[in-house]
Amino acid sequence: MPSAVRSVWYNMPELVLILIFERGAHDMLQDDGLPFALLVSHVCRGWRITAARSPSVWSAIPVHSSRPGLLEYFLARCGAVLPLSLCFHVKSKRTIASEVLALGLSQPERVREVHLRAHHGFAVFLYISQLRQMSLPRLVHFEINLAKSTNKCSLGPLPAILNDNPPATLSSVVLEGVSFRFQSPMLKGLTRLTLADLPREFAAPSYVTFRNLLLASPMLEYLKLDHVFPVLTQVLDYGQIVLPTLHTLDLVMEHDAPYVSDFFLILSAPHIHTLLFATSSPTTCEGFEDALRILRASFENLHTLRLSSLFTRVLCNSGVQPILFDAFPELRCFVLTAHSDRIVMHYLEPWIASTMEGCEVWPKLELLTVRSPFGDLESEGAATCVDDALELLADLRCSAALPFDVWQEFIVPRSARTTTSPYPALPSYF
Repeated sequence: MPSAVRSVWYNMPELVLILIFERGAHDMLQDDGLPFALLVSHVCRGWRITAARSPSVWSAIPVHSSRPGLLEYFLARCGAVLPLSLCFHVKSKRTIASEVLALGLSQPERVREVHLRAHHGFAVFLYISQLRQMSLPRLVHFEINLAKSTNKCSLGPLPAILNDNPPATLSSVVLEGVSFRFQSPMLKGLTRLTLADLPREFAAPSYVTFRNLLLASPMLEYLKLDHVFPVLTQVLDYGQIVLPTLHTLDLVMEHDAPYVSDFFLILSAPHIHTLLFATSSPTTCEGFEDALRILRASFENLHTLRLSSLFTRVLCNSGVQPILFDAFPELRCFVLTAHSDRIVMHYLEPWIASTMEGCEVWPKLELLTVRSPFGDLESEGAATCVDDALELLADLRCSAALPFDVWQEFIVPRSARTTTSPYPALPSYF
């Protein structure tokens, strides 16, 4: 490590270091490797001392049936007062050992978060059957994540503890890869909701069911829908679903172009400031562009836009529709992720053209992030690569007194990845 970097870490105030450790421990709670708290406490003597006398760093606890001693180790260091975040890792058909589960929930009044990451649907069934008799009065976040690579099974209704009598404190739910009841009491009165990757046998909800689900949480602030969308028929006129407190909408969608417009027509979120839209379908991406007129009217206060085009087919030669650049006048942050440099240029070339014509494109923009392969155009002998386009765009904005920061991150498309070769991100500034 360079001496200048070491100096920054060594001179960092202990309080800031503790906050970083706390955030890292929570963000890596669901990782299968060694817990974050253990890793940072073995970097150097100073970090070990700081972590050892900070109970909050140890309150995010990964639970593995094969490593019960690790659970006891964490519980001994996090004290007897702090709320606990528990993540149960189940990798086989066997459920978490009863004694490990009992130890993890031995202080139910302190449990604030419960995560379950499973690699087998039957294991989820066994796990939640043991949870039915538990009482978690301070539970804020509940999450079940069934790995996409598994053969999912229909779990039926979720545990009775959550369906029939959810804690009054429960405000955040994540359900990924499992079936559930849209009318469940667990899905009412939330501020954060994530629904993702329904099992194949699970039918998409009707418009009425979907509307009732969202309206059951009048204070909803964050909503993520990953391949969980209502059935919409073009010939019908649906009423708007008003979400007055929603500030972040995260969508992963694979639908035809007309559906995208129809979906945005039924949503009304006047205070939304962050929109994330990801797709691996060119048709869905084209549908997003067709819906820009709707978004311009509905999301005029948008501050952050994150677009992920996870395909390689070129959309069209003319580039993105120009309406994109005046649809969000308050935009501060634009993040573009693409598995092909040609898709990046689909957005950059019309942007450059508009700027050269003297148009003020996103005058309040502060940060542009581009994540792409950064090189496939060069291999094809193209005259302009993404690097050149970004540099030109930055220069044009500076000359127009509209400077912004540019962050580039190298990625490898999923189709080119292997299980044996790592592909680290290579960020750079200019």
